[in-house]
Amino acid sequence: MNFDHGVADALIAKCDAAYGKLSAQVVQRGSVFGEALDQFSGTYSGLFAENHEAQKRARVALFRAVEDLAEGVKSVKRQADTARDEMNRAQDRARARLKEIEFLEFQESEPWLHQAESRDAQTILGYSFSDWLRDKTMPPRVAVDPIPQEVRGWILGVGAGGTSSAIPDALTRAATVFRAQDVDARPVCDSVVAALGTF
Repeated sequence: MNFDHGVADALIAKCDAAYGKLSAQVVQRGSVFGEALDQFSGTYSGLFAENHEAQKRARVALFRAVEDLAEGVKSVKRQADTARDEMNRAQDRARARLKEIEFLEFQESEPWLHQAESRDAQTILGYSFSDWLRDKTMPPRVAVDPIPQEVRGWILGVGAGGTSSAIPDALTRAATVFRAQDVDARPVCDSVVAALGTF
Protein backbone atom coordinates (compact mmCIF):
# COMPACT_ATOMS: atom_id res chain seq x y z
CA MET A 1 0.00 0.00 0.00
CA ASN A 2 1.03 3.64 -0.44
CA PHE A 3 0.41 5.89 2.55
CA ASP A 4 -0.07 9.60 1.96
CA HIS A 5 -0.04 11.97 4.93
CA GLY A 6 -1.79 14.63 2.87
CA VAL A 7 -4.71 12.33 2.10
CA ALA A 8 -4.89 11.31 5.76
CA ASP A 9 -4.89 14.94 6.91
CA ALA A 10 -7.63 15.77 4.39
CA LEU A 11 -9.81 12.96 5.77
CA ILE A 12 -9.25 14.13 9.35
CA ALA A 13 -10.22 17.68 8.31
CA LYS A 14 -13.43 16.39 6.69
CA CYS A 15 -14.27 14.48 9.87
CA ASP A 16 -13.67 17.58 11.98
CA ALA A 17 -15.87 19.68 9.66
CA ALA A 18 -18.70 17.15 9.81
CA TYR A 19 -18.45 16.87 13.60
CA GLY A 20 -18.48 20.66 13.92
CA LYS A 21 -21.48 21.02 11.59
CA LEU A 22 -23.53 18.39 13.41
CA SER A 23 -22.56 19.76 16.83
CA ALA A 24 -23.63 23.26 15.85
CA GLN A 25 -27.11 21.98 15.03
CA VAL A 26 -27.82 20.37 18.39
CA VAL A 27 -29.06 23.43 20.31
CA GLN A 28 -31.43 24.71 17.61
CA ARG A 29 -32.75 21.22 16.98
CA GLY A 30 -33.56 20.72 20.65
CA SER A 31 -35.10 24.19 20.93
CA VAL A 32 -37.61 23.86 18.09
CA PHE A 33 -38.47 20.33 19.22
CA GLY A 34 -39.25 21.60 22.71
CA GLU A 35 -41.40 24.41 21.35
CA ALA A 36 -43.32 22.04 19.09
CA LEU A 37 -43.92 19.49 21.85
CA ASP A 38 -44.90 22.09 24.44
CA GLN A 39 -48.53 22.30 23.32
CA PHE A 40 -48.58 18.98 21.46
CA SER A 41 -50.78 16.28 22.99
CA GLY A 42 -52.37 13.03 21.90
CA THR A 43 -51.13 9.96 20.04
CA TYR A 44 -49.13 11.80 17.43
CA SER A 45 -47.27 13.83 20.02
CA GLY A 46 -45.87 10.52 21.27
CA LEU A 47 -44.86 9.49 17.77
CA PHE A 48 -43.29 12.90 17.23
CA ALA A 49 -41.26 12.49 20.44
CA GLU A 50 -40.26 8.92 19.50
CA ASN A 51 -39.08 10.03 16.08
CA HIS A 52 -37.08 12.86 17.62
CA GLU A 53 -35.42 10.47 20.07
CA ALA A 54 -34.66 8.02 17.25
CA GLN A 55 -33.02 10.84 15.28
CA LYS A 56 -31.01 11.86 18.35
CA ARG A 57 -29.72 8.31 18.78
CA ALA A 58 -28.81 8.12 15.10
CA ARG A 59 -26.99 11.46 15.32
CA VAL A 60 -25.11 10.34 18.44
CA ALA A 61 -24.05 7.23 16.52
CA LEU A 62 -22.96 9.46 13.63
CA PHE A 63 -20.99 11.71 16.01
CA ARG A 64 -19.17 8.68 17.38
CA ALA A 65 -18.53 7.21 13.93
CA VAL A 66 -16.98 10.45 12.65
CA GLU A 67 -14.96 10.91 15.84
CA ASP A 68 -13.77 7.29 15.80
CA LEU A 69 -12.84 7.58 12.14
CA ALA A 70 -10.71 10.67 12.77
CA GLU A 71 -8.98 8.95 15.70
CA GLY A 72 -8.45 5.84 13.58
CA VAL A 73 -6.76 7.84 10.84
CA LYS A 74 -4.54 9.58 13.41
CA SER A 75 -3.57 6.14 14.70
CA VAL A 76 -2.75 5.03 11.16
CA LYS A 77 -0.54 8.10 10.73
CA ARG A 78 1.36 7.13 13.88
CA GLN A 79 1.75 3.57 12.58
CA ALA A 80 3.05 4.89 9.27
CA ASP A 81 5.53 7.19 11.03
CA THR A 82 6.76 4.28 13.14
CA ALA A 83 7.10 2.07 10.06
CA ARG A 84 9.06 4.76 8.22
CA ASP A 85 11.43 5.13 11.17
CA GLU A 86 11.90 1.35 11.24
CA MET A 87 12.64 1.29 7.51
CA ASN A 88 15.14 4.15 7.80
CA ARG A 89 16.97 2.41 10.65
CA ALA A 90 17.00 -0.90 8.79
CA GLN A 91 18.37 0.75 5.66
CA ASP A 92 21.03 2.59 7.67
CA ARG A 93 22.12 -0.74 9.15
CA ALA A 94 22.12 -2.33 5.69
CA ARG A 95 24.35 0.44 4.28
CA ALA A 96 26.76 0.09 7.17
CA ARG A 97 26.87 -3.69 6.78
CA LEU A 98 27.53 -3.43 3.03
CA LYS A 99 30.54 -1.24 3.75
CA GLU A 100 31.78 -3.82 6.25
CA ILE A 101 31.27 -6.64 3.74
CA GLU A 102 33.09 -4.67 1.07
CA PHE A 103 36.05 -4.27 3.42
CA LEU A 104 35.97 -7.97 4.40
CA GLU A 105 35.80 -9.09 0.78
CA PHE A 106 38.84 -6.95 0.01
CA GLN A 107 40.79 -8.69 2.76
CA GLU A 108 39.50 -12.27 2.37
CA SER A 109 40.23 -14.80 -0.36
CA GLU A 110 36.66 -16.19 -0.27
CA PRO A 111 34.28 -13.24 -0.85
CA TRP A 112 31.38 -15.59 -1.62
CA LEU A 113 31.04 -16.16 2.14
CA HIS A 114 29.12 -12.89 2.40
CA GLN A 115 27.05 -13.08 -0.76
CA ALA A 116 23.77 -14.04 0.94
CA GLU A 117 24.14 -11.33 3.55
CA SER A 118 25.00 -8.82 0.86
CA ARG A 119 21.89 -9.74 -1.12
CA ASP A 120 19.72 -9.32 1.98
CA ALA A 121 21.18 -5.88 2.60
CA GLN A 122 20.63 -4.87 -1.03
CA THR A 123 17.02 -6.04 -0.79
CA ILE A 124 16.42 -3.84 2.26
CA LEU A 125 17.97 -0.86 0.51
CA GLY A 126 15.72 -1.47 -2.48
CA TYR A 127 12.53 -1.12 -0.46
CA SER A 128 10.28 1.87 -1.10
CA PHE A 129 8.07 2.95 1.78
CA SER A 130 5.00 1.33 0.21
CA ASP A 131 6.99 -1.91 -0.16
CA TRP A 132 7.99 -1.73 3.47
CA LEU A 133 4.41 -1.21 4.63
CA ARG A 134 3.25 -4.12 2.51
CA ASP A 135 5.98 -6.58 3.45
CA LYS A 136 7.18 -5.51 6.87
CA THR A 137 4.12 -4.20 8.70
CA MET A 138 0.42 -4.91 8.95
CA PRO A 139 -1.31 -2.61 6.46
CA PRO A 140 -3.32 -0.05 8.44
CA ARG A 141 -7.07 -0.39 8.30
CA VAL A 142 -9.84 1.98 9.35
CA ALA A 143 -13.30 0.52 10.06
CA VAL A 144 -16.56 2.34 10.75
CA ASP A 145 -19.44 0.44 12.29
CA PRO A 146 -22.79 0.80 10.48
CA ILE A 147 -25.19 3.33 11.97
CA PRO A 148 -28.52 1.74 12.98
CA GLN A 149 -31.64 3.09 11.32
CA GLU A 150 -34.91 3.27 13.22
CA VAL A 151 -38.22 3.82 11.47
CA ARG A 152 -41.34 5.24 13.07
CA GLY A 153 -44.73 5.36 11.39
CA TRP A 154 -46.72 8.57 11.62
CA ILE A 155 -49.87 7.29 9.99
CA LEU A 156 -49.91 3.64 10.99
CA GLY A 157 -48.49 4.09 14.48
CA VAL A 158 -49.40 1.50 17.07
CA GLY A 159 -52.18 2.73 19.29
CA ALA A 160 -53.14 5.55 16.96
CA GLY A 161 -56.49 7.00 17.81
CA GLY A 162 -58.18 9.67 19.86
CA THR A 163 -57.54 13.34 19.34
CA SER A 164 -54.36 15.33 19.06
CA SER A 165 -53.73 19.02 19.55
CA ALA A 166 -50.72 21.14 18.66
CA ILE A 167 -49.59 24.60 17.59
CA PRO A 168 -49.31 24.24 13.81
CA ASP A 169 -46.74 27.02 13.44
CA ALA A 170 -44.46 25.37 16.00
CA LEU A 171 -44.68 22.02 14.22
CA THR A 172 -44.06 23.66 10.86
CA ARG A 173 -41.08 25.54 12.25
CA ALA A 174 -39.62 22.32 13.73
CA ALA A 175 -40.11 20.41 10.49
CA THR A 176 -38.54 23.26 8.50
CA VAL A 177 -35.49 23.40 10.78
CA PHE A 178 -35.07 19.62 10.71
CA ARG A 179 -35.19 19.53 6.92
CA ALA A 180 -32.86 22.51 6.54
CA GLN A 181 -30.33 20.99 8.95
CA ASP A 182 -30.38 17.68 7.14
CA VAL A 183 -29.81 19.41 3.80
CA ASP A 184 -27.02 21.51 5.33
CA ALA A 185 -25.28 18.54 6.98
CA ARG A 186 -25.48 16.11 4.06
CA PRO A 187 -22.67 17.65 1.93
CA VAL A 188 -20.13 17.62 4.77
CA CYS A 189 -21.07 14.05 5.70
CA ASP A 190 -20.86 13.00 2.05
CA SER A 191 -17.42 14.63 1.87
CA VAL A 192 -16.25 12.34 4.70
CA VAL A 193 -17.42 9.30 2.72
CA ALA A 194 -15.68 10.59 -0.42
CA ALA A 195 -12.45 11.31 1.47
CA LEU A 196 -12.56 7.86 3.07
CA GLY A 197 -12.89 6.36 -0.39
CA THR A 198 -9.55 7.89 -1.43
CA PHE A 199 -7.75 6.95 1.78
